[in-house]
Amino acid sequence: RVQVDAPAAVDRQRRMIKNRESAARSRARKQAYTNELEMELAQLRRENQMLIKREQDFIKERSATAVVLPDCRSSSSNGGGRSRSNRSTLHFELEQRQRCRSAPAP
Repeated sequence: RVQVDAPAAVDRQRRMIKNRESAARSRARKQAYTNELEMELAQLRRENQMLIKREQDFIKERSATAVVLPDCRSSSSNGGGRSRSNRSTLHFELEQRQRCRSAPAP
């Protein structure tokens, strides 16, 4: 009877070892996945902050442009040629800003 139980005990011990190894592999996979998600989260947070800043810059520029444009319009009603040059200068500046924004990042 002792000999019959011995193979069962060996099999049971072998299963326990395999189960322990499988659990360790599973924990390692889970840890790797968690690390990957944390890195992705950090990257997305950085990207989000950059986009928020770009949006704020755009809003500032848009409000500054809204202040400048009425000035140009009011000068056009006063007297002609100079307002056109103001408008074309403003248009040129806006185009330059757009080009700078659309240029690829270094």
